[in-house]
Amino acid sequence: MPIPGFDIAVVGLRICIHCGDNHALNVPLPGEGGMTFAGVFAIVVGVGMIAQWLASYLSNQIPELKTEPIRIAFHLAAELLTAVLLIVGGAAVLAGASWGRDVYLIALGMLFYTAIVSPGYFAQQGQWAWLGIFGALLVLGIVSGLTI
Repeated sequence: MPIPGFDIAVVGLRICIHCGDNHALNVPLPGEGGMTFAGVFAIVVGVGMIAQWLASYLSNQIPELKTEPIRIAFHLAAELLTAVLLIVGGAAVLAGASWGRDVYLIALGMLFYTAIVSPGYFAQQGQWAWLGIFGALLVLGIVSGLTI
């Protein structure tokens, strides 16, 4: 027996178990509200990560390629995987794919790790502006994770 005023959302469908209609429900569907922000955020950050590493490589600003080639290779693989999963997860969320949220949240966790660890490298070099950038990524990432 339905409980008066109790609504339920099931697998992207909005239904009221009281009357079977879709009235007065605030469950976002793919492409609505927070999902749009999360999807766009993920794609922009993923593309930005790839662009930043490509620009650093093309301008010979990765000295670790010569001094610590194995360590930086693992680091670059993790960064590239994070960027690709952000792009794929963001696009899937925007497209409403059933698996998009899961991939997005995995990628977001990977982004949190890099946004916490990477500032140390730049702080060691006295490049303090990067700490603000990583801080902003953390805040926006948390907001996007809470809205999806």
